[in-house]
Amino acid sequence: MVLMAFQQLSTVTQQLIRRKAWAELNEQLVVRVITKMFERLGLVITKRKLGQAIPVVGVVIGAGLNASYLQSVGRDAELAYRMCFLAEKHGLDPSDLAPPPTADDATGAGDYNRHPGDRRRRAAEARTGGRRPGVLTLFVLS
Repeated sequence: MVLMAFQQLSTVTQQLIRRKAWAELNEQLVVRVITKMFERLGLVITKRKLGQAIPVVGVVIGAGLNASYLQSVGRDAELAYRMCFLAEKHGLDPSDLAPPPTADDATGAGDYNRHPGDRRRRAAEARTGGRRPGVLTLFVLS
C-alpha cells in the first residue's frame, strides 16, 4: 500500500514535469486526495501548488512507513530480549532456542510476507511438541 502511494507520487511528479492536463493528473488517487484537502481548506489548487504539495505528502507517507517499520523492529527486539533474558535466567543457551536454518533462509523466499517471528515460533512449536514456548515452557525445561 505504501509503495503504491510512493509510485503514484512518482507518477504525478513525472506528469507535472511533462505538463500533463488536469484530466490525466486526476486519474491518480494522490492528486484527488490533495485536491479534496485544498477544497476543504478553501484554497484553489494549481499545478504549481500541486507540485509543492507532493513533497509534503511524500514526507507524511514516509513518516508512516518509518513508524510502522520501527514498531515491527521494536516488537521483534523486545521478543528477542525476552527470550535471551528467560534463557539466561533458566540456564539455557539462547542459541538453542533459535530455529535451525532452512533452505528458505538462504534464498529469502518462503516466509516473505509473514511476520519475522512466525518462522521462529513455528520451529519452536515443532521442537516442543506443539506447545508454544513461553515462560512456562522455559521454566519446565530448566
